[in-house]
Amino acid sequence: MRARFASAILLATAAAAVVAPGPAFAAEGAGAALSVETALNAVQFAEFAPISLSPDGQLVAYTIRDPRRFVTDPDPRYHSYDRKGTSLFGVGCDVWVTDTSTGATRNLTPDAGNNFYPVWSPDGRSLAFYSDRAGTANLWIWDRASEQSRRASDRVVRGFGGQSAKWSPDGRHLVFPALPEGMTIEQAADLFGQEKPAPAPDRRPSGGPTVAVFDSTREAATANAWSTKSMVSDLVSVDPASGAVRNLTHGVKTAWYEFSPDGRAMGISDLKSFGSGNVFQATYDFLVLDWATGRTRVVAAGVPTEAGNQASWSPDGHAIAWCTSGDSSEGKKGHCRTVAASGGSAKLLTPGEHPSFGSHGYREPRWDPDGRSLYLAAEAGIWKAAADGSGARELAKLSDSTILDVVSAGGRRGGFWSADGRSLTVVARENATKRAGASRIDLSSGAVTTLSKEDVYFDGYVPSLSWDVSADGRRLVFISQDASHPEDLWTVGPDWKNPRRLTHVNPDFDRVAMGATRLVDWRALDGETLRGALLLPAGYEPGKRYPVIVYPYGGSNRSNSLFEFGLSGTGTENMQVFASRGYAVFLPDSRTHPGTPMRDIADSVLSGVAKLIELGIADPERLGVMGHSYGGYSTLSVLVQSKLFHAAVARAGLFNLSGAYGDLGHDGTSLNIQWAEGGQGSMGGSLWQYPSRYIENSPWFYLDRVETPLLIIHGAADARVPSHNADQLFVALRRLGKPVVYARYDGEDHSELYWSYANRLDYLKRVITWFDDHLKAVAAPPPNKAGVPH
Repeated sequence: MRARFASAILLATAAAAVVAPGPAFAAEGAGAALSVETALNAVQFAEFAPISLSPDGQLVAYTIRDPRRFVTDPDPRYHSYDRKGTSLFGVGCDVWVTDTSTGATRNLTPDAGNNFYPVWSPDGRSLAFYSDRAGTANLWIWDRASEQSRRASDRVVRGFGGQSAKWSPDGRHLVFPALPEGMTIEQAADLFGQEKPAPAPDRRPSGGPTVAVFDSTREAATANAWSTKSMVSDLVSVDPASGAVRNLTHGVKTAWYEFSPDGRAMGISDLKSFGSGNVFQATYDFLVLDWATGRTRVVAAGVPTEAGNQASWSPDGHAIAWCTSGDSSEGKKGHCRTVAASGGSAKLLTPGEHPSFGSHGYREPRWDPDGRSLYLAAEAGIWKAAADGSGARELAKLSDSTILDVVSAGGRRGGFWSADGRSLTVVARENATKRAGASRIDLSSGAVTTLSKEDVYFDGYVPSLSWDVSADGRRLVFISQDASHPEDLWTVGPDWKNPRRLTHVNPDFDRVAMGATRLVDWRALDGETLRGALLLPAGYEPGKRYPVIVYPYGGSNRSNSLFEFGLSGTGTENMQVFASRGYAVFLPDSRTHPGTPMRDIADSVLSGVAKLIELGIADPERLGVMGHSYGGYSTLSVLVQSKLFHAAVARAGLFNLSGAYGDLGHDGTSLNIQWAEGGQGSMGGSLWQYPSRYIENSPWFYLDRVETPLLIIHGAADARVPSHNADQLFVALRRLGKPVVYARYDGEDHSELYWSYANRLDYLKRVITWFDDHLKAVAAPPPNKAGVPH
């Protein structure tokens, strides 16, 4: 392996451009640093939680998480599913409503357990949501007239990411995933995670063995990357008037469930497997439930799709459409297909050459109101496919942009919002500037009209959950943020002019001077142009050099986060914590290629840092680097190839590809085989096919080159990257006499975002102190008024 040192990078020729930051909002108490407590106590719009606008457009309901109430169980079994049956994404949450005309806002569920995933009834008189206020997570209904809430069912919900209850079109039924009959919450919790704790003594058979036996001759030739057992549920229907309960399915791993427009059937996707061989590939069966008879039939089996909820009903309820991810049998294209609700062969709608339609997140096909055509988003284009299978063509293409989603019609996800009946609206991000906004596409001509383009961030875990439209199509409500301001709800009309903020969920941030962002371009050693998001220190002075913390993540376009609040969101990931303390924070894009990820990461990161030094922003004597998960791997990849950095933090990372290759979950799953061979690990084959690749791309074998003081952070109950990776890293560096500190947090899982408050507080303060001790102790050079390097 050839090491890349800072001297080589600094001598490289770099071409770059810097986009100036926009004006910052005025802040009270200018100069005040963002306290760790304020950062950690900021409330958040809950992940995967839909916002729901009442059909009349008057009230918008949403889920807010208060991190001060976010408490996870120390038992690893209950990290994703607590003892009340509440999903991780519902813990610490309440249901809020805001009047879109007056902005009046209130919490509907104060001091009453965990409450999440609200959704309005078709007539707007009732709001269904999940709550564990009665002891277990159940379905509840809030009555708009009486302003009272009641429990609609005592079945325990299994509402994971975005799986809210679904109202039937006539409002007479509510369907939601429930704990399977006969299964306890404890048994359901045992299905989560890869690290299963030893059973407590009172659960162990007296004198009996506690052995787990795995036999390759009795298992599939290739085990799933992840166990799918935790998704198992029953779909349950509840009559909100009488409380009558009806079981619709039993033991189905439900991802998508949606009533047909006429209410006569329900479409369901059933997760069958995730990852086989060396490929991360989920497969689903699509089912149709006849509402009258209760009979369920499989209409499409073994469908390869990135997300089982990338499906939609035709307007007449006669067909279901979905997008595939593009497995090897499809030449990696990712097609759109339909199948009749009555069954039969699936119909291919997208023959010929086209981009992949199913590899861009949670975007389902959108139907024309007449059901004759479907509209598909892919990269910068919108494609129109004939429902009869006669062909597909690109209708429109946005210039140098990435389409985030097509705005759906109010009350029907399978349709699209059309302000005039002749167009659809897309939300997109401009690749060159990272600005985001809306564009209208004429359905006949394909003409594109830009409605808005601002320094804002619209991406979310599931973009389509971040906005909703009134039944008459005259009001849109959406979640938006920018680099200096956290998420809030906004509203706008069909013309997208003069958006108005509805909420102000974190007023404490107004008292802090925030840093502004810039987009930095540079040329890597291989000649490729890369970009990075740079968060400047609060009160930035041109020509003055600052300490810089680099936050890499190999193989990603981190510059897309330019206008995300604090570059990475709220909580422990809010980089304004550092910007308000005089640091610049840099998120560089990074390209990786099969067989060379470690070298590629160093080339991308170090050439970007060299550009910051050239621009007179970064002080070369005060550079830090930090990364989480694959970013932890990225951090070590840089440290073993460069002496440029003076402090580093590696969080929840793995560093020995050959050692991690054989990690075995308690249920026999082996995630890292697929990860290394066909996924993010970029090895392109097995350890025995390419042994040198695994060695050459493992920082573990080059730890003797590390000269940067390193702080290791890891959760002892990490189910994704077991903590033995961090244990071994610390032992190796200690043996080599390197400066290293290891903070291991008992009972905590992979991401610090979901740790206990005490541990999140300790973690963030520890990292700030680490960088302060190693980067701020060095005297800063005098200001350079000319704005050029010294």
